[in-house]
Amino acid sequence: MLTRLICLLLFLMGISFTACTPFTEVQANQSSYSQKYADRIDEGSTHLVSTYYTSWERTLEGTFVFKQYYPSTGVMTDYETYLNRSRETPQGPSRRWYDDGTPWWEGQHLQGKAEGQWKYFYKNSGKLEKTGHYKSGKKEGLWETYGKEGKLASVYHFREGKEDGDFQVYYDNGKLFKEGEYQQGELLWRTTYDSTGQEIDLPEMEEQMPMYMDAACLELEGKERKRCADKQMLGVIYRSIRYPEFAVKRDIEGTVIVRFVVRKNGQINDIEVLRGLCDPVREEAIRVTQLLNEWQPGQQNGEPVNVQFMLPIRFKLR
Repeated sequence: MLTRLICLLLFLMGISFTACTPFTEVQANQSSYSQKYADRIDEGSTHLVSTYYTSWERTLEGTFVFKQYYPSTGVMTDYETYLNRSRETPQGPSRRWYDDGTPWWEGQHLQGKAEGQWKYFYKNSGKLEKTGHYKSGKKEGLWETYGKEGKLASVYHFREGKEDGDFQVYYDNGKLFKEGEYQQGELLWRTTYDSTGQEIDLPEMEEQMPMYMDAACLELEGKERKRCADKQMLGVIYRSIRYPEFAVKRDIEGTVIVRFVVRKNGQINDIEVLRGLCDPVREEAIRVTQLLNEWQPGQQNGEPVNVQFMLPIRFKLR
């Protein structure tokens, strides 16, 4: 339960890097793929064009549907609706799947902002991880999270994107761990309990994210050290990335999401790609991530802990 709280923080504060190809030659002609997914359009829609791994179609209502697929399996990984083909303003259903076809999230956009109920799911099992409502892109009302076994893990209320109202957090066995109340993001009161239900005096957890280690940053502190560490990690990625020729020839680009665990000893393991674009890009993302194997571990209340970390890497062909 404690690690879950840190994982959420790290995901929200994930850093995006861009890996650009050194190739300058003209990309392969995509016309041979223009009808590749024409037989997978929604009922009533009109197919516009396909590429090696994406397609566009237009609905009867005039909105545009963008779909993305994992090429080697044909599994759909993205379903997004937009007001136009510039992809600037999402409008309507939004769904994403992990590369193995397991649901990742589902919801709606209104004029470019998340609106209404959204659901997020665990990889592999497809079980519900969290759900709640957005209003104009901000959390609003009841939000619930669930453990991997399906038990309720927490309940929070939000108003205009900030915690507002009562909350409860539960142990894995379903018993109450803590409860309290927020008012517009400020904690008013909190009570914690042990696994038997007895009230205990437990200080609010102080959490610290893992940080990439580099000799050039060791003498710095606080935000300066964090900025330095991020810059050095970015440098490792830029210097090491090799844009796969397979992806270059087929004009494949996008954001790869890598997840791994930063262990108490500062090493990483359990590397997995949640979103890989294609097999060669997936393999390259894993190879580069393996080079980032020296970290200052995350901490809770001054003690090192294992922390799950999300790393987005942007592959871009220009």
